[in-house]
Amino acid sequence: MTRRLMTSSVFTTPLLCALLFSASALSFAGLPRPATDVSPAVPFAPCPKAPNCAASISDTVAERPDRLVEPLQGGNTLVDSLNNLTSLLDELPRVTWDNDGMQHIHAVFTSPLFRFKDDVAFWLHEDGRIDVRSASRVGYWDMGANKRRIEMLREKLEAAHQDD
Repeated sequence: MTRRLMTSSVFTTPLLCALLFSASALSFAGLPRPATDVSPAVPFAPCPKAPNCAASISDTVAERPDRLVEPLQGGNTLVDSLNNLTSLLDELPRVTWDNDGMQHIHAVFTSPLFRFKDDVAFWLHEDGRIDVRSASRVGYWDMGANKRRIEMLREKLEAAHQDD
């Protein structure tokens, strides 16, 4: 009987370890990287010291105040802003997005030539205001691409908001 238990534990232990590892790996597969240093008051991770990020919340761009932008206005209410923003994201080329409830949208913009990916996070408020953070995944300097992207989104959202 002792021999039988010893033999079964030799096979059971590696099998259990393999199952636990594969279950934990599958549970994280395909999920975006979690943001670090995010608090309820500041829904975005801080921008890095590198000039490859722009955001509308001053706490996130403390190291680079030149990367601070005004929040977007997508409508007069959260629902109007959500509808206008999601419609705009659907129209833009090389953009994929996902929302986490009604207040948070994460989009990935892909550059046309080198296929660089930039992460853009939107936080929608009840009054229709949209806080935004746009950051490059790779590289040190974005040559102002993230700030220009936010300004392009601002122009298109203002045009959509005027049509409402």
